Amino acid sequence: MNSVKVLGAVMAALVVTGCNTGQPRIWRVAYDTSRFVFVDNAQCYVSKRIPQARTAQSNYRRDANWVIWDGVADANNRPKQYLDIGNPEFKLGDAPRVVVEDAIEGDAETRTFVAERQVASLGPISCMGCASLACRESCGATPRQAIETRIGQITVTWDTYNPASTGVIRVTSTYRCANAGGMPNELCPDIIRQEQPATDAAECQVEVPFVARRIDVNQNTNYANTGCDGPACGR
Repeated sequence: MNSVKVLGAVMAALVVTGCNTGQPRIWRVAYDTSRFVFVDNAQCYVSKRIPQARTAQSNYRRDANWVIWDGVADANNRPKQYLDIGNPEFKLGDAPRVVVEDAIEGDAETRTFVAERQVASLGPISCMGCASLACRESCGATPRQAIETRIGQITVTWDTYNPASTGVIRVTSTYRCANAGGMPNELCPDIIRQEQPATDAAECQVEVPFVARRIDVNQNTNYANTGCDGPACGR
């Protein structure tokens, strides 16, 4: 996963539509993280109330190197592309954490990339007097036999592939719980029964615009085969 690739053609050979000989393209991208740092939507919290404790920020931007390269057409003859945005993590209020771990396959004609991961598990674990997830995990309680499903989805849509480009990144996090049967330990928590739900039993979506500047490269430009996100990114 840490091998180094070499771009085989100069960027001047690209056209603004993004269709070329398949060589990777690199963009320097920035987007506002304030809506991720504090989500101003009551539905994104287990209590359905916006917390009074909050962090506010302005003019901070997450910066990253994003890489796009062309794939091959699918069975319906629609051209595919791949987008590598690194490994950012998003925590939207109390909703489950969304982690990007791999490159995202997308539609070259619409310039849209969508990836989703679903994780199903038994639970939640319930411990009296435990307010935090770490406490619940360490208290030794047996999880319920109900099925919890956490769904994380990320969508990246580009307006164009011009040297100065814009687009939108949308992150959606969802929690679901399904009863596994009729026995008490097979039921999802119910506030009517005065039972505590999972600490991330919320649903949330945040959408922010991004701006991108294509990086001019030549045939000797190297890039790691994972995108770069965060302070460790080289300029």
